[in-house]
Amino acid sequence: MQAQNINQQRILEINVISAEDLRIDGRSIKKNAIAYVRSDPSNVGSTKIDKEGGSFPVWDDKFDLKLPMHARNLVVQVLCDKKLIGSATIPTSDFIGDYTPSSYLHFLCYRLRDQRGVCNGIINLSVRVKELCSM
Repeated sequence: MQAQNINQQRILEINVISAEDLRIDGRSIKKNAIAYVRSDPSNVGSTKIDKEGGSFPVWDDKFDLKLPMHARNLVVQVLCDKKLIGSATIPTSDFIGDYTPSSYLHFLCYRLRDQRGVCNGIINLSVRVKELCSM
């Protein structure tokens, strides 16, 4: 029975909506922000590059992401011209295991932190558990 649980995973519908107040070395970014969402090293989704939003990029990009049963976090990273602006760790308990229906749409906002751990913007996204499937 336990082997069956190891081979199961959830499919998440992720919508990376926007970010706020993104900076590089204290200066507002001008363009080319992109966001990545990772559930484990082999499951990564990304937005398109925002060429116009500057420090307040808007992606509104929706994609499906596999979430293995053992995964406890999602990691969101925002980059600009291949330089890390900030990242956030999202506990799966924020959208799985509460009293809401499994397909409930969760709107989430998290502070991004740069490589030194300093706050560097906010990421806005939504998450919905779509289905449970076997690998």
